[in-house]
Amino acid sequence: MTKRNEIAAVLFDMDGLMFDTESIAFKAWKYAGEQSGFPLPDALILQIAGNNLKGTQVLLENTMGTDFDFHYVRQFRLQYAAEYIEKYGVPIKKGLFELLDVLEQFAIPKAVATSTDRVRAENLLVKTNIFKRFNTVICGDEIENGKPAPEIFLVAADKLDTDPAQCIVLEDSEAGIRAAAAAQMRSFLVPDMKMPSDEVMKMVSHIFSDLSEVAAYFNGNYSSTASKI
Repeated sequence: MTKRNEIAAVLFDMDGLMFDTESIAFKAWKYAGEQSGFPLPDALILQIAGNNLKGTQVLLENTMGTDFDFHYVRQFRLQYAAEYIEKYGVPIKKGLFELLDVLEQFAIPKAVATSTDRVRAENLLVKTNIFKRFNTVICGDEIENGKPAPEIFLVAADKLDTDPAQCIVLEDSEAGIRAAAAAQMRSFLVPDMKMPSDEVMKMVSHIFSDLSEVAAYFNGNYSSTASKI
């Protein structure tokens, strides 16, 4: 049975956790590299997940060299992603609405703590009609140190006036799991495109295949040999 009285708040990552946008981002960065004349290796693109804008820029510039024009390349990435969302809508991960309903049923505060910038984050949250379902939204361009630094989760906990030790972080990325551990918060992993390393997996409290399983956990009726205690 889930001890809900020990949970003060739940902090949500966004891309790859609530929305299936990491796969779009992967294709968008591939497209951007090809169109700009700076082909990006698949392994490098996978490392972008969980980084904010500044972290992504540092990663790509350090890897691609001094001739790499980050802002020029990123324009192609933004164009691809925007056109995809306009054509197909925001792809929502299984169980998202179910989980939000359960947390609201038990009056558990919720925050979004995403590495993406405020404009894009609000756009996606509004498009999917869930922006107002969160008590607060903290974005990557509003903090100094992005994931894997703990700052974004600590700011979210402070906004919710909660003890970090009583917060649950829902994440799909290695950077996010590291950030949760650094913030002294429990993390629930819902894997997306890339599983974290063995080292980072040791930091995870529970592993779930989708958000429906997380909802069942908070309802107190989830059990699986795959999850960790």
